[in-house]
Amino acid sequence: AGNFHHPKMCFGGAGAKVMDIPDKEFQVGERKITAHVLYSQKPGASQLLVYWICIDKKLTDWTGQKVSQLYYSMFNKQKVGFMVRLDIPCATPDRIENCLNLAQEFITSIYAELPQEQREYVFGK
Repeated sequence: AGNFHHPKMCFGGAGAKVMDIPDKEFQVGERKITAHVLYSQKPGASQLLVYWICIDKKLTDWTGQKVSQLYYSMFNKQKVGFMVRLDIPCATPDRIENCLNLAQEFITSIYAELPQEQREYVFGK
């Protein structure tokens, strides 16, 4: 994917109340990655969103993603880009820590199942 849009805009545009949560570090193999976290709440659909962007095996932020997009389009180069987003049902804000623990369990599981080459595209080097 090449042109990601911010989940806060997406969920806000869909009528959800979106609350920023501090970024969270997750253990990924031998290292840690930092993921962005939002809590989205609307009737019948409250959830925690955990997400990060990885382009050509490098973790980046929104600004880096836009710079990368400009660079690759100017020079007509190909890239591999992912925005990894976990949407975890989370009924109330007091359950956020439990949901973050669930996210860590999922990340640990998926990391263990992916071959090294694919891990780098999802979690960076």
